[in-house]
Amino acid sequence: MAAHLDLSSCTATFRSEAHHEHPRRLSYLTGVLAHPSPSIGDLATVRCLKVTGRIWFKNNRDFLEVMDEESREMNEFSVGLFDAEGNIRSWLVDGGPRSGSGCWGVELSVGDMVYVEDLEVKEEFRKQGVGSWLLRKLLTEDHIGYKGHAYVWPTPNARIEDKLEWFRQRDAIVAFYRKNGFRRVGLTPFFAYSPDPSHPSRNLSAAADPDPPSKAFESATATAPQLTEEEETAQYPLHFAVTSNKTPSVAQLIHAAYQADRTSIRKRDPRTGLLPIHVAAASENVHAVRALLALYTADSSGMNVKEDLGDRNNKDGMTPLESLESSMRSGREFMETLVGRWEGYSDEGLGCEWALRGAVGARLLGGVDTEDEYVKKRKWGCTCGMCAEGWLSPRMRFRLRVQAAQQYDMLRDDVDAFKSPRPVSYSDLMHSAFEYIPPAIRREICKTFYVGVYTIFDAIRLVPHPPHPPHPPQQDLHPITPPIPFPPIPFPSFFGPSWTSSTAPTGLLLPSSPSTSTSTSTSTPIIPFRSFFALLLNPRAVSFYLEKGGRVEYILDATLGMAREQSVLGDGTFEGAFGV
Repeated sequence: MAAHLDLSSCTATFRSEAHHEHPRRLSYLTGVLAHPSPSIGDLATVRCLKVTGRIWFKNNRDFLEVMDEESREMNEFSVGLFDAEGNIRSWLVDGGPRSGSGCWGVELSVGDMVYVEDLEVKEEFRKQGVGSWLLRKLLTEDHIGYKGHAYVWPTPNARIEDKLEWFRQRDAIVAFYRKNGFRRVGLTPFFAYSPDPSHPSRNLSAAADPDPPSKAFESATATAPQLTEEEETAQYPLHFAVTSNKTPSVAQLIHAAYQADRTSIRKRDPRTGLLPIHVAAASENVHAVRALLALYTADSSGMNVKEDLGDRNNKDGMTPLESLESSMRSGREFMETLVGRWEGYSDEGLGCEWALRGAVGARLLGGVDTEDEYVKKRKWGCTCGMCAEGWLSPRMRFRLRVQAAQQYDMLRDDVDAFKSPRPVSYSDLMHSAFEYIPPAIRREICKTFYVGVYTIFDAIRLVPHPPHPPHPPQQDLHPITPPIPFPPIPFPSFFGPSWTSSTAPTGLLLPSSPSTSTSTSTSTPIIPFRSFFALLLNPRAVSFYLEKGGRVEYILDATLGMAREQSVLGDGTFEGAFGV
């Protein structure tokens, strides 16, 4: 009966169920292929996760977080192909060596997704086209959605102890999806399908679709015995050392191994194809990276450092620098996604990056001459070298200055609302900036308080490029003595006290020489530096605002919050007005 199965008489039905936690963004899609004969019944089933409303992920930057909550497989999928906003990783579509066939592009950053989690055909109906029949019914625009694509990670569902058998079954599943129009994304284990018949992936033959670099090492991996730690150390001493010892003493181990065998620093692990420099970079072991690079440079036997630093002949298909960047990026995304707080790149990772980029002649940050400068600039992810203190970009500075100027102008223009010395109700002012000030403080607002608020907005506007800084008046600054030279103020100093004394966590002294003086005095009050510039503009009003419980941070929150509301994450009016 199975040999004469007439698929044209079968019916595919699909059912969608909204996700329990993210119903606007995710849904479960299930398909069943059934034979009309009750004695035969269902032939195959397919289970999928459908992702819609990509704009939600772009606005919230939580694609990786939501996928991680869904399952380990979806975490692997999302991290492997996309960033936190759901945009395709650049190296998968830039035409470089990690983009594979190059058939995919930025179209994967938009549109709906259908991720095929499982396609199961009853054993007695296999190898008769049943799976392909159901898959074709799934791969229509009705199910894939707006500008959508389907994705799959072809792997066996069953637990298989024999690695060679697991690889064999995996290859058969890969061949099945390739036969049905799926093509590999970059060199990752994931495949995608476009319903557009003119898409480049639809014109790429299955034979031309590349395998991942790890495939070349599978036979060695499958047959290699599991090594003990002692055996690992004996066979691959440098590989083991650079992962287990991140102290300066690792340099001595590397030098000792090199003296015993000069080829040791270029010895590959046959199971992975990785050189010691790959492992050191991926481990962010700055002492090992420096020691290895020094030996490459000092060796007179013709070792080509650029050859090894450009080597991709390993299971990851990455150079040492790319391995390092992957490790740093993964660490950042892990902290942002699962912990919720990233403390910046590690000094060790940035030290490795400085050394490796310098060794291969890659571009470093402009105007940076030392490793210490580089670490400081790159700590929070700056790639242009122009971000103030490594995190505040020129573009964002402009956006915040514009927002502060707008609020300053609007508030100053409405100062006539105070027609008498009496306070005005917050609700009568109708300025959204006051929503960022706690209710207990803003309940009744007098004119001096109001002027203090817009003066701080003016300070935010002026701090990036103060035209001619005013000299601090000797009155109204209370016990601060005597005239204080006005220092050049870098923009981010208004956001955080870069001169903070360890004994003054919430503020700092105004020293006569801010670059050298950090001591505190019991006779001199601590004045928050973020308030200093505003105090210079209007000492009386700003002092009154601060004395009533106001804080500069409230006005900074207002500036940032309203800037966000006018960005593409809100109504987009800023981009519309300035074309950026």
